[in-house]
Amino acid sequence: MAAGQLGGGSTGCTQGAAARHERADARLRGALLTAALLATGLLASACNNGHMHGSAATPTPVPTLVPTLIGVPVDTATTTPEPEPTAMLQANVSNGAATRSSAVLSGTRLSGPPASGAATTYGPLEQEVDGNGSAAANVPGLAPGMWLHQVTVAATGQQQFRKSLVIADPSTPNTIAWTLFSTVLSVNQAGDDGNGVCDATCTLRDAATTASTSPAPVLITFDHAALGNPAYVMAIERRIDITSPGLMIDGSDSNGDPSPVADFAERVFPTQITMRATHQPVNPPPSTSCPCEDDYGGTLFASAPGVVFTGLHVVRIYPRHEENICCGDLTLIEFGVGAANGAVDTCLLDGGGRGVTNARTPEGETGPATSKDCVKPENTGSTPDRPIVVANSELSYCLDRGVKVKDDFVRLEDNWIHNNLRCALFSIVPGGNIEAVGNLIEENGMNCPRGAPPNCTDQVVTRPDAPQVSAQGESTQFRLDGNVVRSGPLIGVYWQVGSTGTLANTFVCGMGASGIRGERDHGAASDAVVRGTASVLNASSGALFTETVGADLGTDGGADAGNNAFAGNPPNAQVRNELSNLAPIAAKGNQWESCYPSSGANPDQCDVTAIGDDDTNNRPGTFDFVEVQDPQPQQSSGGIALTSADPTSTVQGRLVGLTGTGFDAITGVAGLTSADCAKLATTNTCSPLNGTCVEFLIDGVWTEAADVLGVTPTFIMVRSPLTCTAPIKVRVRRAVLGGGEVVSNELDFCVN
Repeated sequence: MAAGQLGGGSTGCTQGAAARHERADARLRGALLTAALLATGLLASACNNGHMHGSAATPTPVPTLVPTLIGVPVDTATTTPEPEPTAMLQANVSNGAATRSSAVLSGTRLSGPPASGAATTYGPLEQEVDGNGSAAANVPGLAPGMWLHQVTVAATGQQQFRKSLVIADPSTPNTIAWTLFSTVLSVNQAGDDGNGVCDATCTLRDAATTASTSPAPVLITFDHAALGNPAYVMAIERRIDITSPGLMIDGSDSNGDPSPVADFAERVFPTQITMRATHQPVNPPPSTSCPCEDDYGGTLFASAPGVVFTGLHVVRIYPRHEENICCGDLTLIEFGVGAANGAVDTCLLDGGGRGVTNARTPEGETGPATSKDCVKPENTGSTPDRPIVVANSELSYCLDRGVKVKDDFVRLEDNWIHNNLRCALFSIVPGGNIEAVGNLIEENGMNCPRGAPPNCTDQVVTRPDAPQVSAQGESTQFRLDGNVVRSGPLIGVYWQVGSTGTLANTFVCGMGASGIRGERDHGAASDAVVRGTASVLNASSGALFTETVGADLGTDGGADAGNNAFAGNPPNAQVRNELSNLAPIAAKGNQWESCYPSSGANPDQCDVTAIGDDDTNNRPGTFDFVEVQDPQPQQSSGGIALTSADPTSTVQGRLVGLTGTGFDAITGVAGLTSADCAKLATTNTCSPLNGTCVEFLIDGVWTEAADVLGVTPTFIMVRSPLTCTAPIKVRVRRAVLGGGEVVSNELDFCVN
């Protein structure tokens, strides 16, 4: 995954500020030169000769020598330069304890443009907070840039650090949120033994056990002076039970690492929790149902509400490479009964499967515990209002799925989910519900022995039938919005029997079979809705529907238009209907590869018959299998509208999703193959204008996005070319067929 350099982003902003000062100096030098010329009469002559006063004037001879400016009296008054904008910080402090508490807040700027007199530190500020209450402290006049913030509570020993980007947004303050805890425990021993008491010596298991009988909420941190930095918490061989409500395990250090605003590849994790084998039989003889006897167990198991894991690198040591994966509980973080409203935030989860070449599991009984996921919420009681949240984390190399959910609701935000051996996201019966927003999902069902996606070396498919995202069974569903799903061995997004859901504003690319597949045998077509999605460059089809129930890809060209795009898939398989009852698939109001004829094309009109004949399996001249009426010309003279950006501020190299209408999702994949899903930036360019161009206004110059990861008719995911310090604008451009271009409105960016 391409990485953005925080230092590079700060340098870019510093250079931008320097350029502004250079332009101001140039204006000052110009003023001095003008004054000197006026003193010598040269400027008056030039103005008179040019009739600047609107009337004829007697020409004044131009001297053959230009007098030197040295010694010429000039007006030395200078204009006062405009001050650099400053930022406001609002620190929101909530007290989880029942008694009143006093917190001390402070911060130091780490990098940014010239401060120009603005504050580069704040605090110490004392903030009193009532029991079970909240308070806010406002800090004005800060210099924008990357900041390190600190909260300290003397009464409990709480001390936490966090990095954030502070922006000089005059309309909205920057915010940082702190929680005050009743009990603070510090891990200072690396092993998995201990006496169950967190005192002078404290293992992670000791801390979890002590937390269960301590006043809640409890914070568990790591003593890096004792453990080292990075701190390695080794030999977690069996489940660690977390039963204290509102508990947080925070692996960050006094440097604020891992930085929640850094790109995934740039993060430093000072705390690593390692799961390893006990070498005890998980399924003793005479049982032969497991392929191996060693228990590669150990998991962090939450059974209380509101438990948060943050800043942790959790990794499993799994040296076995045999065909069948061992039995045992191999999930890294699990939320069980009673663990509603929990979270995983800014973590690196590594299931240890980088060297595994085959993720098939044996048929039949495989022992009492065979979970092998990065995160598994199951029966927690979570709802859409109180979900399990996995955010801003990297989930990789788990032996089964990145996230598997059963009888639960999980929300995934802004994660990188890659190279999990069997699937990225899996919703299973009963009642598994997944909502995914702003994620990069790639290469699941494949390993990456060396390197990182999309630049892996010696890559092997670990499960040939792996989907990237799947819901399977009655009452299971997924809701995807604003994601990139790319480069998988079989299917991108997969509705299996009885499942439902919505696929919106998502770019699906480079699957070994179908980008989208529906295999539903009951329910209504409207239970599976696709809007604003592009399915391109897949090996067998853009979208394929089998069994008896299809999906809704757009029912008209107006309010219910699909706004989807299908291109780069095989002929007659951009959308393919193979339902046993041949009920038509509604696919109106979409962009299609065969929209424009090879000659005589009108930019505002598609050849509907060609779409039906060439892009679907309709019988020639009909729309009997796939309804493709009211298509959307991708290079029309119609306008582009930008409606939102998420996030609205970022560091250089981080992902940004832009939503709107009128984007060209077809031209930018022309000439690419299924192996080129990570190369969209080569075909969506601003100069020359091709495909869809995204530009950010940096110091008065429209600057192209650092990378393009996905384009649909309503959504674009790019990498930011800058680290935000003050408000700027972003826009989108595309060509009009036959000449000209259309430009979107300018949307505010680098704002809070």
